[in-house]
Amino acid sequence: MCNRNYDNIKFPIISDENKKLNVAMAKGCVSAYSGDEFEQFVFEWLKYCKKKITPNTLIGKVGGSGDKGVDIYQKDNDIVTYYQCKQYSKGINSTELCGIITKVLYYSYNNIDFMPNKLYVVAFKSFNRPALALLGNVDDLKAAVIKNCDKSLGNMKKEKSSKEFMEYMKKVDYSFVEKVDVDDIITEYYNSSYGKMRFIKSDYPNIRLKIEKSNYEEEIYVKELESIEPVIKKSIILGAKEDYYSALCLKETDKYLFGHNEEFDKVKNEVEAGIKYVRMNECNDLLKRYIEIMSSSLNANTSFSYLDRGLNIVCNNDRAGVCHFLVNEGRLSWRKQDD
Repeated sequence: MCNRNYDNIKFPIISDENKKLNVAMAKGCVSAYSGDEFEQFVFEWLKYCKKKITPNTLIGKVGGSGDKGVDIYQKDNDIVTYYQCKQYSKGINSTELCGIITKVLYYSYNNIDFMPNKLYVVAFKSFNRPALALLGNVDDLKAAVIKNCDKSLGNMKKEKSSKEFMEYMKKVDYSFVEKVDVDDIITEYYNSSYGKMRFIKSDYPNIRLKIEKSNYEEEIYVKELESIEPVIKKSIILGAKEDYYSALCLKETDKYLFGHNEEFDKVKNEVEAGIKYVRMNECNDLLKRYIEIMSSSLNANTSFSYLDRGLNIVCNNDRAGVCHFLVNEGRLSWRKQDD
């Protein structure tokens, strides 16, 4: 291994401009979703990212056949909100918009408890100009829904409207219908810690943070390594420092993405479990034991951590470096063999 300069070096992190570009990449990912995948994406945004959610909020994904016009159900105390998600290849037109609304009204007419306080239509391709105009004028929207009623019911394979149903439709306040801009959903989702999990591939290889390097001379693992062999090769110490630095970067990346180090701790636990039988081998040569343990650590299965399983950013240097974390924490020693 070549010698590395361990001067204090600060590496660049993701810039604000790159974050904007990555939001655009995220939108490209969403464009490839199926209808069901798009519904799940909106559901996750609503459940995990939207700031208006309170501890008392009830959220459920309905979707599928027989959804009665509801993909996602939300209830805040007595306020009921429906979300209808459309991953169409083009913007929703006026007829399709009227059909979405009529479907909800049809089932609310037959069950008074079904009527929501709000119906949000989430369309990836947004709406065409006439549909947007209807959403901007409650009276025009009402007239269009009533005019298209029989056509909408026909598409639902229902009988034509009755006089009573038409009277019901005329009494509805159509301001309960609104749209949600998908760009806002994607941006809010992406900028949350959950977005980093879903769209991490768009960031790679920039997602691993690089932190300030050090000589690490005061670290326990360095002092123990230096004491186990009077003439220990300098390259072994340098390699240990390089591995430790790699694991430090992984730890900071974990904290940056998720706000904690729970996933990094899972990597540590898996590495510790992976080397435990090698540690039991009788060996009077501590340097040989060190090399055997480090070699064994490279084979540790760390897929229990999302850093490995989901993001694929755990490398062998990290696994080896984690062993030095274990030494610093008193869970492993280079100076003496386990009892």
